Amino acid sequence: MNAAGGRLQDTARQAALALPDVSHGYPFTPCLDVNKVAGKVFLIVTDDRMNGSSA
Repeated sequence: MNAAGGRLQDTARQAALALPDVSHGYPFTPCLDVNKVAGKVFLIVTDDRMNGSSA
């Protein structure tokens, strides 16, 4: 992942976690960061850094 992609992912994560009633976890794999509201998925971010890539 390039630096711009890493910044975009970080911005998306921060924006999602700033919303009310958001839950966060890794229910599918350790590399898929999942955000939900009322049990509904609204954001999935691939965490390439966990696979050895650098942002």
